[in-house]
Amino acid sequence: MGKLISKAKALSIVLILGIIVIAEVILEEGFAAEIGRAELQALTSALRLIKGTLQWIASYNLDSDLSFMKFDWATIKSVDDVISKIQTKHDPFANGFLNARNNGSMAESKASFKKALTDIGASYDYLVSNANTSYPQFAKDTMEEYCKLFRDGVGKLIAAIDNGSDFHVSYSAFNNLSGTWPVSNGDIRINMGQFFTPGLFTLDKLVETRNNKPVFYIRNSNTGEEREMTAADVTAIKKLQNDLSAAEEEAYLLNEYNTLTQR
Repeated sequence: MGKLISKAKALSIVLILGIIVIAEVILEEGFAAEIGRAELQALTSALRLIKGTLQWIASYNLDSDLSFMKFDWATIKSVDDVISKIQTKHDPFANGFLNARNNGSMAESKASFKKALTDIGASYDYLVSNANTSYPQFAKDTMEEYCKLFRDGVGKLIAAIDNGSDFHVSYSAFNNLSGTWPVSNGDIRINMGQFFTPGLFTLDKLVETRNNKPVFYIRNSNTGEEREMTAADVTAIKKLQNDLSAAEEEAYLLNEYNTLTQR
């Protein structure tokens, strides 16, 4: 869920940091520099990315009743004591936790991300262009040398958002920061159409369910075979827990007895 957001932020932040570092170099070299519209646009775009992230999160229902957690934990002796307090209203699979809100936030998030990326790209394009007379040529050349790859990546990401297509991240591309961003065969592939689809990360898509309940599996350590856990398995596990608890209690009492008799 967070990979694409972090990648989009990373691309943009690299460009923003590049702008800031170049401005610092200019000042250190004794050149006059001023903060103009392009620099401010890059910084406000970073804030817009945060806004887009919050809008993306807001498209999911994060409400869930956790009142069953309000009790004296010192009185809890087993997991069953906690489970016994859970009612239907507490079950995230039943109370709509992470369901799509369908409140328009996903569309707003998509628009915010695209606007932020577009503005950051425009800022970079202006700062390295001949129209920018505030920066000396060496500063523009340095910015292109270290940021051209990421500028191209921002453009590819915008295109992927528009087309609902795959955005690729290839680690080998970072070996040439003045190169071009890959369009295929990436180490990471993110489908932008799916990412901005409301409800992509609902619980039933993150966890295998049946009848709105999570499905668990038991793995045979000898054969490696897996099968779905049944009610009989749950009963057997509880019995094993009780047997272990009884054995532990017996061992504790025996130890106490031995300690007393040895005094």
